[in-house]
Amino acid sequence: MNSKLKIAIAVTLGTASLLLGIYFYLLQKDFSRDYKEVSGQFHTLESSFGQINYEILQSALFAYHNQDTISSRLTKLRETYKMLTESSMLRQKQYARVMKAVEDAADDIDNYENGINRYMMINAGIKNSFVFLASLMRKDASSLSLDKELQDEIYTIIDQFSTARRMLDADYLDDTEKLLEKLDNSHLAKNQREFIDTFILHAKFIIKNFPNYINSINSLLQAQTELNIRQIRELFIKTSQNDFQILDRLAYILLGVFIIAMVMIISLLIRSGIENIRLLRLQKELQYSLTHDQLTGLLNRVSYDTIIQQTNVPTLLLLNINNFKHINDFYGNETGDIILQEISSLIKLPLIEPYNPKFFRMGGDDFGILLNKTDLVHAERSARAIATTIESYPFIVDNIEIFITVSISVNNVDPFMENADMALKHLKTDYNDNVIVFTTDMRLKEKVQLNIATMQRIKSAIEENRIVPYYQPIFNLQTEEVEKYEALVRIEQRDDKVLKPSDFMDVAVQTPYYKEISNSMLEQTIARFRSFNYRFSINLNMRDILNSSFNKDFFKILDQNIETARRLDIELLENEELFNLDLVIDFIHRVNRYGCRVAVDDFGSGYSNFSYVSSLPIDILKIDGSLIRHIVNDKRKLNTVKTIIAFAQNLKLEIVAEYIEDRETAELLKSLGVTHAQGYYFGRPSKTIV
Repeated sequence: MNSKLKIAIAVTLGTASLLLGIYFYLLQKDFSRDYKEVSGQFHTLESSFGQINYEILQSALFAYHNQDTISSRLTKLRETYKMLTESSMLRQKQYARVMKAVEDAADDIDNYENGINRYMMINAGIKNSFVFLASLMRKDASSLSLDKELQDEIYTIIDQFSTARRMLDADYLDDTEKLLEKLDNSHLAKNQREFIDTFILHAKFIIKNFPNYINSINSLLQAQTELNIRQIRELFIKTSQNDFQILDRLAYILLGVFIIAMVMIISLLIRSGIENIRLLRLQKELQYSLTHDQLTGLLNRVSYDTIIQQTNVPTLLLLNINNFKHINDFYGNETGDIILQEISSLIKLPLIEPYNPKFFRMGGDDFGILLNKTDLVHAERSARAIATTIESYPFIVDNIEIFITVSISVNNVDPFMENADMALKHLKTDYNDNVIVFTTDMRLKEKVQLNIATMQRIKSAIEENRIVPYYQPIFNLQTEEVEKYEALVRIEQRDDKVLKPSDFMDVAVQTPYYKEISNSMLEQTIARFRSFNYRFSINLNMRDILNSSFNKDFFKILDQNIETARRLDIELLENEELFNLDLVIDFIHRVNRYGCRVAVDDFGSGYSNFSYVSSLPIDILKIDGSLIRHIVNDKRKLNTVKTIIAFAQNLKLEIVAEYIEDRETAELLKSLGVTHAQGYYFGRPSKTIV
């Protein structure tokens, strides 16, 4: 599950838990409110019955008790019951039984209310009679001069009434009728008779209605309505427990969702923290990779461009490993990497510490050492110490000792890198030293500008088809006839001047234009010799052999010109690059299949290796002109030429001597056994074939 999905889920759960929490809060709040309201109404209803019954007893016991309280309690009871019947909570499906019980209680409440009304009517009459009798006795009994016996009977009757009312028991009135008859039969004066008759009238009213009075009280006090209401309340409480359980479950669900959301959010926060740490580490690594070389750990070229601007008095030492490509090719890139890593340590000499050095890998096999506040004398001394350290150090890889050489340029003139690089390239042409100090007197920039101008001339010559072959005859000294021609590249300028290879080839081989020159020479020469029955030769070097694109074009042209290819000689320049033995041999065998012959050109020019040449399946050996020119007057060079001739003869190779400019040299070479000669004495290179 990807992080975006996890974040979406966490946000969804968090939002859901929040919304559900709000919903639960509102639901719980509404439920609690409704529950408290209904429960309170039931409680009010129950307490109303108790309060009314209490007021009834109070009213029954005390003659002067006000019945308005009972009426107000009854009104409150009726209102509370109405609210219950209209409760939205009880109208919910799960409370159907409760609502039905509430509605069924309507008759009980009506009966109870009717009983109270009956009681209040009876109680009002009895209470009035009691009050009247009491007031009658206080007002008239003493003024009427009733005899003591009669007064005692009256007080006895009143006392029975009081006891019966207090005890709410009609049995206390069993003898009252007899006492009333006795009073009624008493002989009394007129005014006394009126008093007694009034007393008897009220007393009989009490006696007549007191049983109903007691029954109405008992009926109210023993009514089951309050019990029914209590049972309905208990049913409500029991039913509401289901809702409480649902709310509890919902609370647990919400708690679970909340916990899951929190766990996911916390997990994401932790993961985000870890990711932030990883990103910070990656940012540091990226920042490090932007400023440092990954292989050696040294500062890189980007850092150099920044630091050089911050250095007060900079001096740059630019170091290059000589022939490092051969190390990679021979020992492998892994060995090359080990050497680069060890060199990154070797250049950190204590000798240069006072100059606050900064070390850089500029790329490939180039290293830079930036010194601050030093002069060229100390900088050159430091460079030579570094070169000596590296060249005397045995690099041991897989128990093999490898020794390397380096070239170092020293420069304190802005632009530092450009000048140091130009000086280093200039040093590469001098095999007598390994350190060079740049000075403006070298005029290296002018040479670079000349190279740029030369490259532009090459480019325009290719575009305008001004790359042309000139043909120089190769003379058979035995038959004294031209036997073949060598195709030599020339550039014809717009001003009709002709540039020789020495004017542009050193620049051309370092550019992509070199392949186009080689292709052009091959195509033009092959096309020219289709109609001339001479052997002819072209020059190739290791760069051509290694170039797969050129190889493809080269062998395609041979395939298209099978007959002409049989007369083609290929001259390989004998230099240090030709020492890839297996590759050269494979190339020679391949061209031999077309009938081509192979020559080693410029033998003796500086890279001569008799063992190496003897390993090549070549047909021709061309002796370099630097030896041939002076053999008449220089015995040492003559002896060298004799050695080469003997070497070639032993290998049964055809021998061609170059740069013959006079008859005396030609005759001497003929006498030494040289079979072919080439030079101005026999013919200069020309566009025409003589």
